[in-house]
Amino acid sequence: MTFQRTFTTSRERKNMTNAKVFVPIIFMLTFVFFIYKNIDLQRDFLKEAKKMERQRDFVSAVDYYEKVILAHVPFLGYSEKAVEKLKKLCEEKLQTFDEKLHCYETLRAAVRQVESFYSPFKDVEIFATEKIIGLKLSYLKQKHGNLSEELKSAVLEQETYRRKTHAVWGFLVPFSLLLWVGSTIAWIWLRSRRFIVSGVLGYLLWLVSLYLA
Repeated sequence: MTFQRTFTTSRERKNMTNAKVFVPIIFMLTFVFFIYKNIDLQRDFLKEAKKMERQRDFVSAVDYYEKVILAHVPFLGYSEKAVEKLKKLCEEKLQTFDEKLHCYETLRAAVRQVESFYSPFKDVEIFATEKIIGLKLSYLKQKHGNLSEELKSAVLEQETYRRKTHAVWGFLVPFSLLLWVGSTIAWIWLRSRRFIVSGVLGYLLWLVSLYLA
């Protein structure tokens, strides 16, 4: 009985030592994997977007440039390049009202979605919103003639309103995702119940932060 208790205690100490060594490594590797995966996705989507442009399928190119922005990795420049390409498509390549509106709304939605605790494309969001307002007012004027101030105000209010992004929850989105995935990998390797708990908490926190961000 004493031997079994000693053996169990020794095994628990060994597991604790392994956890202290491997857990930081697992979380670091998970983080690096996410970064590498997003960079790889950005490169692939950029290639596809350029291919669509060469084929003059500009609407499909808009969708691929959107995906580049959504896989945003700071400081690499891929997202910035996609933003500039999208702006050029909206301005020069797309001609109809529906195509231009889709382009600017796609641009605005994409840059909003990569916000977390900071806004890397705030000026782009303002630019796209102004273009959307101009397009809608122009379309309404062509359809109905002179517009009342009430109608103009309604369009402005509709397009400038947005639910405020909460910086803390936005900050927690990527880190709770990392906690969830890292804990799952750590449990597979180390089979410790604590990683089940942290994985479940990470997953729940990720869902909540996505909703409240």
